[in-house]
Amino acid sequence: MDIVNRIVMIVVGLIVFLFGAITFLLLTGLVVPQNSYLRSILTAYTALRALALLRGAPGNVAMLIALVLAIIGAAVLVFEFWAPVRYLFHRGETSKQYLIRKDALGQVTVSRSMVNAVVQHEAEAVPGVVQATPAVKDGKDGLHVSTRASLVWDADAPGIGQTLQERIKDSVQTHLGLPVAEVRVTAQSMPQQPKPKEPPRRRVA
Repeated sequence: MDIVNRIVMIVVGLIVFLFGAITFLLLTGLVVPQNSYLRSILTAYTALRALALLRGAPGNVAMLIALVLAIIGAAVLVFEFWAPVRYLFHRGETSKQYLIRKDALGQVTVSRSMVNAVVQHEAEAVPGVVQATPAVKDGKDGLHVSTRASLVWDADAPGIGQTLQERIKDSVQTHLGLPVAEVRVTAQSMPQQPKPKEPPRRRVA
């Protein structure tokens, strides 16, 4: 989403949340303005108060509307802030460095993003694998690698899964020198693509 649209949604969500929350507090009596003039100029309070006093409409209706507005506003804020926060955490994970060599000349490190790249490349090189999405986590006994692999619709899932486990573990340990404690593979089948229909043949008289 564009940054301008995100800012607009954050502002709208904040306004809706404040409108609903403040009005709910006023209607329930949890917050009561002491100044009568101040109470009269609170637009949100007077508007929903009038709605609650309509004939046939109980006072709880306005409170319910205010509560729903507050929840909607809060949901919009959480949704809009979740993506940037998740990006920051994900960025920190991918920038993690692993020490693979250290001697008198210095040290050699690789980033977690490189480990992911090696796993993805190795997985997608296996026949029958269309796409692979890896994830790497640290463990006391070594790396824990999980891969979501999309397979062709008629693939041998158990066989490909075992091949992925073996090749990923060997590749990471051989090429990067990092211990791998576990490799988890989640296989899913790609939908079969329908064959294009052949145009009808014209009969020759």
